[in-house]
Amino acid sequence: MALHGPAAHNLCPQWSFRSAPICFSPQRQSARASPYARSRRDQRVQALQIDRRKHFDLALQRQKVQEAVLEQAARGLPRGVVTEVHNMPHLDRILDACGPAVVTMCFYSRSCGSCKDLLHNYARLSHETGQQQAGVCFLKHNIRNEYDDLSDVARWYSIRAVPSIVFFSGGAKVRQVRLMDSRSLKGSAAQVQQQLSAQQGRLQPILREMLFRCTPSARRTA
Repeated sequence: MALHGPAAHNLCPQWSFRSAPICFSPQRQSARASPYARSRRDQRVQALQIDRRKHFDLALQRQKVQEAVLEQAARGLPRGVVTEVHNMPHLDRILDACGPAVVTMCFYSRSCGSCKDLLHNYARLSHETGQQQAGVCFLKHNIRNEYDDLSDVARWYSIRAVPSIVFFSGGAKVRQVRLMDSRSLKGSAAQVQQQLSAQQGRLQPILREMLFRCTPSARRTA
């Protein structure tokens, strides 16, 4: 027997139309929003669009700079100066441009104390080698990128400690020299400075050895 009227309402309270929640569609909710809320929402959307535009502009600018650096590396490196290597594609382009010449690259980090003195002597050695018209390209690379992570070049050549110097010939790695950091040396300040000067003095004999080994013209003129 079907029940109608108040009796049916008492038996089935869950079907009561009085207790049913009132839901509004998104269109009606947005229409009911206050002008202040709509203004804040529009400001957030506009700020998000500006952030995306700035991100795309910076990415495009970074790409243009990288293309210009690669194009300059393809034309060759100037003699007597130390060139900063940014990433692995940049290094590949430099090694291709140098051809059979001996390439030496100093790996450093900004937090390394002895790297500063080494880079100073490294630049002096590059200038002297450039005046002698020797076929040597001098490079340097910071093993930490802009995010303070290990760079792709350092990972590729398994560089974990600095300062380190890698020699290339014909685009291939032929030798690696690991120098000690001043923080790992013991003794007085004068003794530490003496040890640093001694190990940095090894660079010129090693470079001369690499020239004699990899460049036949250097043996004929020696």
